[in-house]
Amino acid sequence: MLILTILFIIESNNIWVFTMFKTFLNALNDLRLNTRKHGLRYALKDIFKKYGWKAGVIIFMYYLIRDVTLYIIIPYLVGKGFFESIQ
Repeated sequence: MLILTILFIIESNNIWVFTMFKTFLNALNDLRLNTRKHGLRYALKDIFKKYGWKAGVIIFMYYLIRDVTLYIIIPYLVGKGFFESIQ
């Protein structure tokens, strides 16, 4: 999934998308470091203080893409026999 996102960013030449992706990576790194130091509750509060509404949008989009892929696209492709036709 991450590879598809990176390819989209490279092909789109859209500065806003690249900036949001860079913000997303910075937010994840901050979340990881603060979670280890202070715990998850403090880390999430710090992320929302630092990045504001962008953090909420990024988290929402991450789960939206993940869940649509896992629960809609993959079962649809399995039902259509897409993976059997690849072999």
